[in-house]
Amino acid sequence: MKWRNEAPWMGLGAGWFFRQAQVRWPEHSRKLAVGGAVLGVGLLGFIVPMNWSANDRSEDRFADTHGRMLLESLAPDAVLFVYGDAETGPLGYLNRVEGVRADVTLISLQGLVYHDRLFPPRAPKRVKQEELLWFIGSTSRPVYTTRSRRSCFRMGGACGISGL
Repeated sequence: MKWRNEAPWMGLGAGWFFRQAQVRWPEHSRKLAVGGAVLGVGLLGFIVPMNWSANDRSEDRFADTHGRMLLESLAPDAVLFVYGDAETGPLGYLNRVEGVRADVTLISLQGLVYHDRLFPPRAPKRVKQEELLWFIGSTSRPVYTTRSRRSCFRMGGACGISGL
């Protein structure tokens, strides 16, 4: 992870060094370019294998396990309000693509992604609050949210719904 932060600085430093070297030794500019490329590829060949095990997420099943557990815990024919990429993507995939709890309706509190929106994504906060309150008051379906009550109050109290 720290290489991500240091790599731009390393690149800028290497670029500065090679520009200075080309000014001082213009007759060796081709050798410097080849040497810089070999050094860069060699550095990647060293860094990637060294950090692979720490960054390999191919066996990480947290999002799938958490999403399935969350969807399976909802009452039949429920509505689940989600917020943010970490919830919207995995839950949407499980629900819409894999068909996990197809009876559950997912609605994004940001008005993004899903086709059954309550409001447009760029709607003013007041409009979003009014639509949410109208929906919650008019539905007979169980309504849940992944947001805490505290964050709902910051939204203007629009999440007067049962949390998980």
